[in-house]
Amino acid sequence: ERLEMKRRQGKKGKSDKHSFLKKTWYRLHTPPSLEGCRNIGWIPGNKTIGEKLAKDNVLNKICEVSYADLSGDNSQDWRKLRMQVEQVEGNNLYTSFYGIDSTKEAICKILKKR
Repeated sequence: ERLEMKRRQGKKGKSDKHSFLKKTWYRLHTPPSLEGCRNIGWIPGNKTIGEKLAKDNVLNKICEVSYADLSGDNSQDWRKLRMQVEQVEGNNLYTSFYGIDSTKEAICKILKKR
């Protein structure tokens, strides 16, 4: 079953396909330093076209995920972890820790006027 969205047909009468049909989907893994290396989601990347390889499109990409999603502790939902894709093996992306940030709501709560 393929997802296909039909748009208005122009003068030529051809229909456009959804842009995600042109993508290769990769499985994203956490860095080993964060509670072991496990699957946390999927990332789309452009397919190989000519000399531009598909793995080069996702290499060094920065991904952001909530710390609460990784740890299961909802009290830590204001923390965001950034990970950088370091290695591509087949359809698996292996990452390394890139940084940590806070959500905008948490920063505004701290800086709120009294």
